[in-house]
Amino acid sequence: MAKTALITINAEGAEKRFPPAEQAFLRSLAQNADWLIAADGGALLYLKSGLLPHLVVGDLDSLSARVANRLKKAGVDIWRFPPEKDDSDLQLALEAAQVRGAKNILIYGGVSRQFPLRPDHLLINLNLLLWAQSRGLNAKWLLDSKTSLFAAGEETVIEGERGDTVSLIPLSEKVEAITLEGFAYPLKNEDLLRESSRGLSNQLADSRGIIRKGSGRLLAVHIKI
Repeated sequence: MAKTALITINAEGAEKRFPPAEQAFLRSLAQNADWLIAADGGALLYLKSGLLPHLVVGDLDSLSARVANRLKKAGVDIWRFPPEKDDSDLQLALEAAQVRGAKNILIYGGVSRQFPLRPDHLLINLNLLLWAQSRGLNAKWLLDSKTSLFAAGEETVIEGERGDTVSLIPLSEKVEAITLEGFAYPLKNEDLLRESSRGLSNQLADSRGIIRKGSGRLLAVHIKI
């Protein structure tokens, strides 16, 4: 069975306003994960939820020395990198998950309706979904319990509820031969262009939608009702 890694990332101040419902959601994700990994300050989300990560990766600029020492004393493995590094904390966490043999990766946090993230970090994280896909990893970024982003494959199934919003955003110049089944606005073997907004705000027509595509890189955004 394919192994799953859960990686938490943290926007500034997010853990201070981390609602109980989101804490419960994170715990539910952790129950089905083989490894709990934190990208730097993402460790605070685990602690706030009553969990301990197996590994913390990053330059630790978002963790106080007190919290870092608490994690070490609890047996958490910490990989500390210098601030002048080439890769972001999330990329280092993704690489750590890959080294451990994870094929399924859930990234939680970083930005949501409550917690803003710097726009440059947001865009880089979207590119890291493509980085993961190009290495054969099945990665999904869960901003919160309602919103997820992922790079669509040749065939992608979305499970949800009728009325859920699904937007398709081409990240390459063109995504070819897109077919949508189970959507309010279906497509059949049509192309989406990067400079067009045509893929915005589709909806599930039932509890299950299928995206099929040819060549090109396609980002899917699923927002639950």
